[in-house]
Amino acid sequence: MSLLLVVVLLFFSSSCSVSSGQYYVSDDCSSVTQSPCNPLSVYAGDMSQYNNSIFYFIGTSDINDDVKMTAVRNVTLHGLDQSCLISSRSKKRYIHIYNSNHVVFSNMSVYHLLVIAKSSNNITITNSLFNKISPNKGDISIKLSNVFDIKVSSSVFVHHIAAITYEPLPVCSTELPHYSLIMTNVTLFKYSGIEVFATHGTSYNLENLKSNKCEFHGIQLISTFVIEDSQFLDNMHGPRIHKDVYSPRALRNHFISIIIKSCLISNSKSTGFSIDVKFLKSIQINITDTEFIENAATMILNSDSVSLSNVTIAKVFSTGLTLKTSIVTIENKLTFKNNAGVVGGGLAINDSSQLILTPSANLKFIDNHASYKGGGIYVEETSNSGIILEAPNIPLTLINNSAGIFGDDIYGYTNHGSNRFHLTNPNISSTDLTLIVHWLNTNQTVLPVMYYIVNECPIGFSIDSSQGGFICACSQSVSRENVTCNITSLNITHNGLLWIGTYHTSTPFNANATNPNAYIINEDCLLYCSPNPVTFQLNHTDTQCVDNRGHRMCGSCTKGYSLLMGSNKCGQCHDNYMMIAWIALFAVMGVLLVVLLIALNLHSSSSVSSAQYYVSDDCSSVTQSPCYPLSVYAGNMSQYNNSIFYFIGTSDINDDVNMTAVRNVTLHGLDQSYLISSRSVKRSILIYNSSHVVFSNMSVYRLGVIAKSSNNITITNSLFNRTIRTNANMGWFSIKLNDAFDIKVSSSVFVNHIAAITYEPLPACSTELPHYSLIVTNVTLFNLSGIEIFAFHGTSYNLSVVFDNYSNILYSHSRFVLDECLFSFYIKNASFRSVFNSYYVFTIELSEKLKSNECGFPGIQLISTFVIEDSQFLDNWYGPKIYKDSCLISNSKGTGFSIDVKFLTSIQINITDTELIGNAATMILNSDSISLSNVTVAKVFSTGLILKTSIVTIENKLIFKNNAGVVGGGLAINESSQLILTSSANLEFIDNYASYKGGGIYVEETSSSGIILEAPNIPLTLMNNKAGILGDDIYGYTNSGGNRFNLTNPNISSMGDASKIRLCNFSNLKNPSYKQIYPGQALKFCVTLLGYDYFGSLNFTDGLLEIRDGRAHVDHVYVRPKPNTNCSLVEYTPNHPPSQVIHAMVFGTKTSYSIHWDYIVNECPIGFSVDSSQGGFICACSKSVSRENVTCNITSLNITHNGLLWIGTYHTSTPFNANATNPNACIINEDCLLYCSPSPVTFQLNGTDTQCVDNRGHRMCGSCTEGYSLVMGSNKCGQCHDNYMMIAWVALFAVMGVLLVVLLIALNLTKYLSNFKLLNRLWNHFKPIIDAYSGPMKDEYRFWPGLLIVARIPVLLSVTLADSFIQSQHFLLSMLLTVLAIVLSLGGGVYRKRMNNLSHMKCYDALIKKLFKKQDEDDDPLLDVTEHLTVDEQRRAMVPSSTDYIRRESVVDLKYSLWYPFSFYLR
Repeated sequence: MSLLLVVVLLFFSSSCSVSSGQYYVSDDCSSVTQSPCNPLSVYAGDMSQYNNSIFYFIGTSDINDDVKMTAVRNVTLHGLDQSCLISSRSKKRYIHIYNSNHVVFSNMSVYHLLVIAKSSNNITITNSLFNKISPNKGDISIKLSNVFDIKVSSSVFVHHIAAITYEPLPVCSTELPHYSLIMTNVTLFKYSGIEVFATHGTSYNLENLKSNKCEFHGIQLISTFVIEDSQFLDNMHGPRIHKDVYSPRALRNHFISIIIKSCLISNSKSTGFSIDVKFLKSIQINITDTEFIENAATMILNSDSVSLSNVTIAKVFSTGLTLKTSIVTIENKLTFKNNAGVVGGGLAINDSSQLILTPSANLKFIDNHASYKGGGIYVEETSNSGIILEAPNIPLTLINNSAGIFGDDIYGYTNHGSNRFHLTNPNISSTDLTLIVHWLNTNQTVLPVMYYIVNECPIGFSIDSSQGGFICACSQSVSRENVTCNITSLNITHNGLLWIGTYHTSTPFNANATNPNAYIINEDCLLYCSPNPVTFQLNHTDTQCVDNRGHRMCGSCTKGYSLLMGSNKCGQCHDNYMMIAWIALFAVMGVLLVVLLIALNLHSSSSVSSAQYYVSDDCSSVTQSPCYPLSVYAGNMSQYNNSIFYFIGTSDINDDVNMTAVRNVTLHGLDQSYLISSRSVKRSILIYNSSHVVFSNMSVYRLGVIAKSSNNITITNSLFNRTIRTNANMGWFSIKLNDAFDIKVSSSVFVNHIAAITYEPLPACSTELPHYSLIVTNVTLFNLSGIEIFAFHGTSYNLSVVFDNYSNILYSHSRFVLDECLFSFYIKNASFRSVFNSYYVFTIELSEKLKSNECGFPGIQLISTFVIEDSQFLDNWYGPKIYKDSCLISNSKGTGFSIDVKFLTSIQINITDTELIGNAATMILNSDSISLSNVTVAKVFSTGLILKTSIVTIENKLIFKNNAGVVGGGLAINESSQLILTSSANLEFIDNYASYKGGGIYVEETSSSGIILEAPNIPLTLMNNKAGILGDDIYGYTNSGGNRFNLTNPNISSMGDASKIRLCNFSNLKNPSYKQIYPGQALKFCVTLLGYDYFGSLNFTDGLLEIRDGRAHVDHVYVRPKPNTNCSLVEYTPNHPPSQVIHAMVFGTKTSYSIHWDYIVNECPIGFSVDSSQGGFICACSKSVSRENVTCNITSLNITHNGLLWIGTYHTSTPFNANATNPNACIINEDCLLYCSPSPVTFQLNGTDTQCVDNRGHRMCGSCTEGYSLVMGSNKCGQCHDNYMMIAWVALFAVMGVLLVVLLIALNLTKYLSNFKLLNRLWNHFKPIIDAYSGPMKDEYRFWPGLLIVARIPVLLSVTLADSFIQSQHFLLSMLLTVLAIVLSLGGGVYRKRMNNLSHMKCYDALIKKLFKKQDEDDDPLLDVTEHLTVDEQRRAMVPSSTDYIRRESVVDLKYSLWYPFSFYLR
């Protein structure tokens, strides 16, 4: 049995595949020791037999045929080292992988080889290189279609573009499958790319674009796209999120979430970042913790679900963030810094956009600039754009923003809602469009009020409200064809041979009279009235007459004139009776003519067609037969071929009218009161496979028309009215014509009807080119009606469409969607007046998405034309898309007209003899075959004509008059556009205005836009154009080519973009080679920009100055010539640590002109040290200086504190510069309460005396400054002077002090004056004063304390008076002597025990005994040393013990304090 089993296994293994194992691949197997070894061609034919195998590649393997891996399983291609590769000499060799799984490319280098995989899974590429070496740009070299669970890791792709497509599965699974694509550590290099197309619908879990809709109950349809921790650096275009305008609608209940988190998008040159999802409701885009730095424009368009949180937008040079027709929510912080733009430096909210701020939002706008309006924020009020706050007090920071004209911080937003911003800086500059009037002689700001009365219309005029307003137009008695009335001038105009006036023309009245005693005559006047157009007023009707005639119907001569004989003319009066004979002759001839006309008997006859049927809901009242209700015929009308149905009265129907395979059938109403009506708007007249069907004289209400595969359908003299158009059926096509050929519609009106006419390819190509037509004449679309033609029939037939006398009125539109097909459209004498509907009134869409059929017809040139001639586009919200020839386009509020054919090279658009008057923006985009001839653009309020990425040829005259714009008033040529002038061209720019640049013409030099003259001396007229800043007539164009304009007015104002840079103060710089600064200091330069004007001369201009510091792009600064000077101050703060490295800073312009400047960043000066905690390098307060309320400014080198503090160096006497970096001194930072300023102080370390008061200085303000010294008796310092009298005063005070002490000691008056009761009483009152000063004690111990207080009182008084009041020295001396006399007279009687505290001086006792003979017997012994107590001991004995802790001055202390008398004063 075991032997049998082995045999069976061997049989199956040999018949199915080669045994699994290892194989070696090399073109030189002779050098390979392993086996089996063969060239790749041996295995490549059919690799399905090598399942579960690994192929080791050694060396180079050249292949000439495709490598086919069909139905393989578990196959690995592995290079033993990176030198092992597969190479093909042909660029069209492929590796085919089909219906396979678990295929691995490992450690491989693949050159010149393409990869195609389909319907496979588990494909792995790791540690490999794919290199196509020399690519064809745009070729897709790797195609993976429905290849699931792909893993690519640690690999490099060079010159490869991979297209990975996910399509729907053939059938829906019972459970939702999940597949993956994982790429890690992968690098795309040099013209490489990955494009993922996910169109699989819900057939499995990936993203959606297309459609297979599979149902998986209980599974929520949510798709996510997350980008995290990624960088987009140095690209031409930044990342873009957009929706294809032609893609199908999103799946029901399907939600897409796109998250961008913690990313950096920087240095994108053309567009920084853009979102345009065409209002796709099922998508939410969240951008979190992301920075947009140094990019071009950042834009969010047509998106209503975008959220921003912790986003920073900085150094964007074309407005930080622009919103157009979008709703953006701010969840957290949004910062705009150092951005620049024209309208809106930081943020521009345009085209009905809304910025919604949640309660956690926080907006910051710092250092943004707009060259026109809104340095920080610009809100377009005219489009109802705005900012919505969902909570009050949301923080808004606005710092250092600037605008060239208005609104440095905000333009267009008023904080008047219930929720308001919390301004962190309330001092902002803002401007709003609201007009405020300041009345004279009052300080109040009020809104002006004007009262007026609207009178009745004057005679000849009546109220007309048909256009939505009230205006006096021609009254019924005046109105007729070719008669117009102007209420402004009260003039009436007609084309002549007509007389309009009042009956009593002899009764004078004013032209504005409202009720004269007369009625209006309005009659043809062939004889005596002017045959030319006439303008007159009803009180001057003679203007309508010729030959000096006047009065009613010009029937008589005016005053002073009479009829000339033999003539109808009036001449001055004279006697000529020949006139009577002429009158008689004309009378007889008139009678004969009347008789002749009466005698003629003209007869006409008519016949009625055969096969006639009558239709009425009330046949009993109809005499003709046969007569039945419409329902009798409607079931199957094919049996009524070659018949006519006459409709009488109303025919109500409840079912569709089927007209299948009918021939020659006419539906005719006997008069306009007969109609077909349906109570349901869903009932229709169905016409299929029929021909020659006519609707004549019919009124059709609430009934649709559907025709398919039919021809020769005619609608004439009919009305189609759907009556009520609700939101439910808005946009519903009520008339559908699909491949209905040779249609004629004439003299008909359509109300609330939208007709869709579709032309599809024929099933098969004909041998000859068929021709079909659609002719529309005298047709009016009214009130939300429209015609939409979809032509994508290719070249299977030629379609001719004619619209003549065609009108779109009141919210109606015409739309033409054309593929690359054969057609000829001719629109003539049309009028488009939609009255400000938000829909495009006229649109031509050139599509490449429609399916068409190509048929070949040899000898026939395939040319399609679209002509619009003698037509008017008036009072619309949007003007037409494409138009041509003899047209008037006027008063379009949204856009005047726009052309955007996306560079379709097969189209030529010619616009001839056309006027564009009073419209909004007029634009030509992405078009290179546009021709203008005899075109006038006037009164356009958003630049007359804007060219973007287009080539426009001027064949004849092009006039711009009274247009206005921001950049370019008349013409703006942007984004690499070219204006080509033929030899017959003629340009005129008159009275145009630009609020910024280029009043007449603006040419964007930086995008290489320009004007090309094909011949010399082409006329150019520039008159009265004006610009707000530069270039009244021309900006950006220099007449430097071989062919030059012929200026009809050579005195023009012109300017161009900055081409050169000059430093204004270059010659004044001490060292022009480099400049030295400290970290945090700004480099300051006075810069001027120079540009070439029209004549090629350099003049001062403005522009963005690009600053580059080394290799890093740093900043953009707006430079503009200031009044009275042509220079602008430019400040730039480098961010480098201190070093002796010479840094290079480059100033550049958009025209690539640059200059450079070198600088050195030094060590911080004394008192400063480098601080890099804020992400940059700046010199801040050093540790020795830093403390609370101390700030340091490296720009000015100033230090500031709040006072009562002294900061300086130890050696203040050693002079040094404030910018010294290492002086021989240390820093002192101490409180200073005596002589330092108590107020805030700003100073430099080489000028520390600023911190002191009273002319003091030096360390801690301890001495007077130079030239000052202490004032006698004061702490203040005064100026030194040579006045030796001061020495005498000092000596006098010294002597007086000594004498005072001696006298007080010597006097012994107390005992002898004790008998005087008055003195005793005085003494008893004086004792408490002494006790209050020195404490309670016995009388015998009070002598010295009393002495000191008595001595201090006069000294204090003299010092106070001398310091504050007394200026006279003699007065001061007399005052001191008086005080001294009082002291001497009272000193002896004040103390009884006068010298007890001088017991150690025995000499004094003998002296007293000699001076005084009698001594008080009751006195205690003077010299009792053994029993004597000191003053402190006595005090402690007398004062309670609870006061022992109080420390007071001893006698010795007071004695020594006498030498510092001011110490008492300062306590």
